Order: sequence, then structure tokens, then C-alpha cells
Amino acid sequence: LEDTPVVVIPMALDGLWGSYFSNRSGKPMRGLPWKLWRKIKIIAGKPIDSSTVNANILQKQVTILLKHNT
Repeated sequence: LEDTPVVVIPMALDGLWGSYFSNRSGKPMRGLPWKLWRKIKIIAGKPIDSSTVNANILQKQVTILLKHNT
């Protein structure tokens, strides 16, 4: 962001935990998937100017996105 300032859009993936690709039951992608079609959502937040964004702000925004989506 220092070299190329751009607008940052916080995004969260919801519904991955417990999917075939998560490590909820050990290693991911082992055995047969118990449910083939999980509903996985991508949630986008409001754009944030690169001059005010940092890792802590993004983490908080993603947490908020996930809490408000349930």
C-alpha cells in the first residue's frame, strides 16, 4: 500500500468452517466430503482509504462483517 495506494475493501468468507476444505476434523480434504454443497458466502464491506488502513482495522472490519451476517 505504501508503493501503490489503493482503496482497500475488507472481505470475509463465511461457511468455510466444517467444509471439506477446512481442518475442523483433522487434515483438510481427507476422506469423502459429508456434505457436497455447503453454502459459502463472501461478504464485502465498505471501502477504506489506504492512508488510514492497517492490519488491526481490517481484522476488526472482517469480524464485524461476520457478526452482522449471521
